[in-house]
Amino acid sequence: MVSYFFKQLNFLTLGAIVHLLYLSSVFYIYFKSPIINNVKRATVQSTSPAKRVILIVADGLQAEKAFDLKYKSKTPFLRSIIEHNGSWGVSHTRVPTESRVGHVSLIAGTYEDVSAITNGWQLNPVDFDSVFNQSTKTWSWGSHDIVGLFDKNTENVETFYYERDQIDFGGKDPSQLDQWVFSKVEEFFRNAKENPVLFKQLHKEKLVFFVHLLGIDTNGHAKKPDSIEYLQNVALVDEGIKNITEMINDFYGNDQKSTFIVTSDHGMTPWGAHGAGSKSETETPFIAWGTGILKCEYQENVNKDPQTVEWGLQNYKRHDLMQVDIASLMSYLIGVNFPINSVGVIPDEILDISMHQKALAMLDNVKQIVEQYHAHEKKILESVLYFTKFYNDQELTYKLMEASSLLSTGEYVSSIEKSKQAVAVALKGIQYYHKYNRVLLSFLVNCGFLLWISYVVAKILYEYTNVLPRSYYTPTVVLFFQSRLFTVFYMLVTFCISFLFITKSGEYFYLLFPAIMLKLCLNQGKIFYRIVLLCNKLWSQSSLNTISTILQILSILLGVEIIVIAFFYRSALSYVSLFLSLMPWLKFPVRKNFKSYMTLGIYTSWTLACLIIAIFPSFPVIDRKENYLLVIIAAFIAATAGLSFSSIIKNRNGWVISTVTAILILCTVVKMHTIINIQQGNGLPLLNQVFSWLVLIIIPVISILTEKHSPTRLVSVSLSLFSIYILTSISYEALFFLALVFQLSLWIFVEFSWLSEIKREDQFLTLEHLRITFMFLYFIFLSFFGTGNIASINSYDIATALCFKTVFNPWILGLVVIIKCLIPTVIVVVFCCSLFKVIVLPMRGLFLCILVLTDLMALNFFFFVRDEGSWLDIGQSLSHFVITLVIIIALLPIYEGCKLISGSVHFQFEKSHFL
Repeated sequence: MVSYFFKQLNFLTLGAIVHLLYLSSVFYIYFKSPIINNVKRATVQSTSPAKRVILIVADGLQAEKAFDLKYKSKTPFLRSIIEHNGSWGVSHTRVPTESRVGHVSLIAGTYEDVSAITNGWQLNPVDFDSVFNQSTKTWSWGSHDIVGLFDKNTENVETFYYERDQIDFGGKDPSQLDQWVFSKVEEFFRNAKENPVLFKQLHKEKLVFFVHLLGIDTNGHAKKPDSIEYLQNVALVDEGIKNITEMINDFYGNDQKSTFIVTSDHGMTPWGAHGAGSKSETETPFIAWGTGILKCEYQENVNKDPQTVEWGLQNYKRHDLMQVDIASLMSYLIGVNFPINSVGVIPDEILDISMHQKALAMLDNVKQIVEQYHAHEKKILESVLYFTKFYNDQELTYKLMEASSLLSTGEYVSSIEKSKQAVAVALKGIQYYHKYNRVLLSFLVNCGFLLWISYVVAKILYEYTNVLPRSYYTPTVVLFFQSRLFTVFYMLVTFCISFLFITKSGEYFYLLFPAIMLKLCLNQGKIFYRIVLLCNKLWSQSSLNTISTILQILSILLGVEIIVIAFFYRSALSYVSLFLSLMPWLKFPVRKNFKSYMTLGIYTSWTLACLIIAIFPSFPVIDRKENYLLVIIAAFIAATAGLSFSSIIKNRNGWVISTVTAILILCTVVKMHTIINIQQGNGLPLLNQVFSWLVLIIIPVISILTEKHSPTRLVSVSLSLFSIYILTSISYEALFFLALVFQLSLWIFVEFSWLSEIKREDQFLTLEHLRITFMFLYFIFLSFFGTGNIASINSYDIATALCFKTVFNPWILGLVVIIKCLIPTVIVVVFCCSLFKVIVLPMRGLFLCILVLTDLMALNFFFFVRDEGSWLDIGQSLSHFVITLVIIIALLPIYEGCKLISGSVHFQFEKSHFL
């Protein structure tokens, strides 16, 4: 008994290590920081035209709202700048279109550090160089989440910010945030006239003023970009920019040494979201004027693209640029070093300087990017014996020499062109070295994981089935693989490979992973030999039973792959539901001697339930499309069912059901009262907020006051969880919850009706158990993806949490969303626990089957992980992988907890390998 316990403990420890290693490998392989610190600084030789730059970022401002002719009345000042005093264009952001990402691009000139994906709303955890660091002094005003990104480890950045609790999605007017910023900027310059120390600082060179305006973004989230509130906020920002411009010019006596840049970190979708890659999100306004900036001149139809014509700006030259280019532009304008990790290129076509200075500035720019390239190359070169150089290395050197030579001979236009070509080659080289060894490491860890899955399958077949043929003969090749001689040879080969290709000490773990797993499998060579004998036996027999067995296994594997597809196309779950609707009729047809009428009713109801549940995955993701009428209808159906059920229960169970139903009705009233108050601008009533939190805490306790071994427990738990779910519902997800409970209830009846057809004396895992394992997984993932996308919290609306919190607090809002996502999963596990109590299930073997199936899914998702694209795409690809990899670990404690609260008829079994 003790040896068996330690054997199981060793297996669990091995499994935990394997999964943690596989999980960490994704972050190590895909999510490396592009920021490198040992980059040399290139010498800046060009002359700066300005002493100071004023960067104004209107967070969440769409390019359309800034430029379109129909919104001209909202932006009269910026429109006049475009037509008379400056240059304009569209700044193209790179996804993910998030605030932190956009500001890092604008100010540091580098794209999002994907290694920070797990840090959510935290400040960027990686130190990076920026225009602010290189300036003599920078003053910043705005949201602490943004201005706080750039004041770490530097003394030359001074920040002024409002508190986070002023960001309220419920009642307050978000434009007040921008009014606060404008008033603080004006107050700052007024005080400077009376403060000699500050006055002296403000008259130095290489200064930056950063004004961050969050009101437009907050109004866009709360009211949508086409709302009156959003457009009024745009008008307020335009007026504020006009006042700041006049005030700064007046403060400096119109010395013609100030440059102004107005832009946005990202745009916004029509429904008030951002993060992905639609044009409304990636196209942001860019307007620049002042010293060093070329003024627009009227030219008849100079722009012919339909978008610019629609905006009414076809007569004013449009200059588009990448968002990261703005950092390089600011660096040049005030004459500071380019940030060492910047990949931006100076937009030379908007500069009002000589061609010689343009060519010189471009050469300075490209030299800094080439220094990045050499730093990445050196990092790899110093750590491996076998090094593969970037294929275009010589071309990069040649183009850089050409650009320098053309500059010295006065061919400035050609020099600028060669500099731009050199930048393109250098950026490809940086990507090459950044992803160096990715293919090798991916191959190694996936070989190791495949060997782990093989090891678990062998364990299931050997310990939990009786299908393996007996064999007392051990082949010579198996004995050789288990010998010490092979072990020594094997380890020598492993270490030789590591010395040749491994670049970091941490990578040795991923090399040893497949080596150790292969050795463990070889140690079980006798079992694998018996599996080979079994396969030969099945192949040689070719009987109908063999074909049936193979088809059943293949159908389950196909079902698993369909679930994988469902992570990308939710409607795939609808096809699984349609197939399951036919399952009872195909498996056990209704017979006259098998309680035909009752069985017919169960089968028909099951088919109906499958058809109903199949509708929901085919609907669009709720994703901010509110429909509270559906919430009320779902609450009415649940309340009616609860009252009807309580009326026929006369004991304590009936009292509990009545109480829970009453709380459900109250939750519906509170939900609608809260929504009405917020829509009227009155905010979240305190009493409603307190009630919501009390329900979240207390009602689960009330639900377990019913008798444990009674179907009433399932009803009370379902109504209790539904009460919490109502508080977070905004559309049809409440109806989905009811349909899911209906189908789960019928699943218990269907499985129970088959008990007489299943051999109760079976002591081992069979294909029946594998089918139940698949259905359990199907219900788990249906609960995940039935109405939304659990893989990305960004796909849920802020309205989900309005009954609990409206002031911006990402942790509380995220917690409420996670609770909402987990409630359908918990109800699935509760019903499954009840099912497992009434039918024969060897639980340890069952969970090993779940482990194999989910690991096969994780293997799929490893190759779908992305480190480029929208934050939503990156987050989803990673979440898909993590969910399938850790779901078995998460299900074990949830299962044990649900066993305590689930209710059902209790059966006693005498199988040693049951939980």
